[in-house]
Amino acid sequence: MMRPDLKVFKAFLKAQDSLKVYTPKDFVITSEKEIKYISDLLELDLMTAEEMGIMRSFVVLYYENLRTGLSTDDRLWLQYWNSMLSVTAVIDYLGDKKD
Repeated sequence: MMRPDLKVFKAFLKAQDSLKVYTPKDFVITSEKEIKYISDLLELDLMTAEEMGIMRSFVVLYYENLRTGLSTDDRLWLQYWNSMLSVTAVIDYLGDKKD
């Protein structure tokens, strides 16, 4: 049986290129279609609540790394910020359903 952190990291690595270009269509609300997309992309249905917490940490670190060195005035800074908020909201929402 694979360690939970390795299982999650493997799923994260497969998704990171898509995460880099993902941005929610609406900066305020993540749609049901986007929730499904993120869930499928990160394989969240196959994860326990603990594994989803690990994935959430990977996602935050990833987007923080992408924003490093960008000015808060940079359009990409805001895009990565909104993307991180959207993805972590989906993880939290689906993780709460597993508790």
